[in-house]
Amino acid sequence: MGFLSSSLDNIISSAAYLSSEFVLGGLVLFLLLLSIIADTNKYKWVFIGCTLLSLILSLVYVLDQKEVIDQNLFLGLLNINHYVLFFKVLILLSGSLTTLLFIKDKAPFDAEPLIFMVAIMLGLNILISSADLLMTYVSIELVSLTSYAMVYRSTSKSAEAALKYLLFGAVASAIMLYGMSLIYGVAHSFDYETLSQAFESVSHANYHILILAIITIMLGFLFKIGSFPMHLWIPDVYESASTPVVAFYSTAPKIGGTLALVNLCNQLGWIGMDVLAVFAIITILFGNFPALWQSNLKRLMGYSSIAHAGIILMALVAFDSNHFESLKLFLFIYVFMNFSAFLLIQVCETNGEATFENIKGLGKQSTIVGVVAIVIAMSLTGLPPTGGFMAKFLVFSGFWNMANTLNQPLFWVVLSVALVNTVIALFYYIKIPYYMYFKTSEKNSEFNVSDGHKIFLALSLILLVGSFIKIDWLLELISIFN
Repeated sequence: MGFLSSSLDNIISSAAYLSSEFVLGGLVLFLLLLSIIADTNKYKWVFIGCTLLSLILSLVYVLDQKEVIDQNLFLGLLNINHYVLFFKVLILLSGSLTTLLFIKDKAPFDAEPLIFMVAIMLGLNILISSADLLMTYVSIELVSLTSYAMVYRSTSKSAEAALKYLLFGAVASAIMLYGMSLIYGVAHSFDYETLSQAFESVSHANYHILILAIITIMLGFLFKIGSFPMHLWIPDVYESASTPVVAFYSTAPKIGGTLALVNLCNQLGWIGMDVLAVFAIITILFGNFPALWQSNLKRLMGYSSIAHAGIILMALVAFDSNHFESLKLFLFIYVFMNFSAFLLIQVCETNGEATFENIKGLGKQSTIVGVVAIVIAMSLTGLPPTGGFMAKFLVFSGFWNMANTLNQPLFWVVLSVALVNTVIALFYYIKIPYYMYFKTSEKNSEFNVSDGHKIFLALSLILLVGSFIKIDWLLELISIFN
């Protein structure tokens, strides 16, 4: 009876730390009910307004907990600490920016992708808080199942991409679940903290089984960040889904998958680092080289997303208490970079499908579009004076210090490949402003940019350049969660 009473007390007290998640769950139910009784297209502003207000409220609850240090919740299933709260902020920020993109989307408004997006955010918040492999699996499945539905409902031509996404997701989940079963067989627990103990005390016969289990679990997490070898679904999904949906996929799941990998690797020491280093090399190569031949901007951004997943893996390989700031800064700036890129694509889609053929001459017709295109291309490449340069510089310098300290050939290879591929990336990013300024369209149609899009583009320009000029301000903002 005493155990049951203490367990109930722990569950009740833990609920106070999940106010943000309760807001998201309530929002899902409210939007679902509203979509049943109201015309979604007619009441578009009600859906968007309620979503934005709820996300702001959820963000306030997260910020209110910024002093929380290592709280174990729900009998050890979840853990809240300063970096979990920071990653929650990034996920909520991604959702808020996606909601703003829904405002100006050219397709008729449909509430279902918005509802699925909020459900995905709820799953990601639980994922990054998970301190138990079983809870991790449940939260990943919540994210995955709603993601498949979100892609399927986003446009009329996304059914094939959603099916490919579903098949890859099912394989990733099965592999990950198999690895978790191996972990339980060896360690007799799903708790993350038992992993390090299991490696210390495991017998020689079970050591290789444990290594196999860790790699298979990693594959499930790599699927979420869009890294090799679980990346083949990305270009088709990016090309087929609506622009707001793709903008959300390019950031939020990466954030959740990154912290899931951090939680896993924290228990492994250097055991998983060599594996991640190899995956980082191949991911960067698989992202950059196919991007050189793309003609569709959204598909190009898909390969860009894969390449950036490789940079994230580099940051994870060099991860420790000194370099965690560089990972946080990279993800923070990456959110704004990617949303700025998809905002530009959404503007270009007013002139037809976002292809290089259809953006010819747009820079001459709209100064703000041309200037923002140049800045976005420079930021995604990692050139000054943009935030993208500072983000990559800190990741590369952290990796350089680690490689210099350990002096392992593999890490020097990773760094060399990343630097060379930064130059390669410039060739396909720079094609966007090149086509806008130096190519002439055969169409005579007028290209008009709405005032709303002009405001958003101007804000993107300020953020991308300002994050370079005032990087110390951004670091101080991030340090709130230290």
